[in-house]
Amino acid sequence: MQNIVAFILSIPKVILAFVVLVLGFGVIIYSDPPRTVCDSQLDIFKESQKEFLYSRPGLNNTVQGPLLSELYDLCQAGNSPGGCFEYFIRLRKMNQDLENVPTQCSTTVAEEKPVKTAIFGSLKLMAKISWGDRGPASTYKRTGWLDTSDLVVYCDLKRQAVRIFSQEYYDEWQTKTLSNLPESENIDPEQALQKSLFATSCDIYR
Repeated sequence: MQNIVAFILSIPKVILAFVVLVLGFGVIIYSDPPRTVCDSQLDIFKESQKEFLYSRPGLNNTVQGPLLSELYDLCQAGNSPGGCFEYFIRLRKMNQDLENVPTQCSTTVAEEKPVKTAIFGSLKLMAKISWGDRGPASTYKRTGWLDTSDLVVYCDLKRQAVRIFSQEYYDEWQTKTLSNLPESENIDPEQALQKSLFATSCDIYR
């Protein structure tokens, strides 16, 4: 310890002051890094989604959880246009808000757990809704009761999944999800894919 103190005292005061300033500046940067354009874009997105994806103010200064899980459960239990109506409306708004976030900020958005949960959880739910208990009887029934407006929501979610998390990540997720659909293991993988919502061409739903 004495050797360390002696070494510090031997350093010229000008150099020592400079080192202290640099170290202090480094600590400030580390603890409170400069904000970027993507940080600002994320703030705008979070503000627009503060009820659906993020906690919202409740009565008497309380805080309520996001609507996402409530509407997801309602849609899954109802499994009907009426039961999923508000959920899909909220997803449509989320897709619009995500579209306003520049692609170069995808990494920042991908780190937001609520976004990932909403995108992939919703895609999975829609795939399960259209699949049913055993899978559609034919490829013509792969969309179940989902109508055109619902398929627009699905396709927008799929595009966001690829844009934010990459095509490779999405493909791996789709393969795993498809294999976990009820009784899909009893169907040839390619036939299962063609009967699933995942085979829907999204080119016409832009």
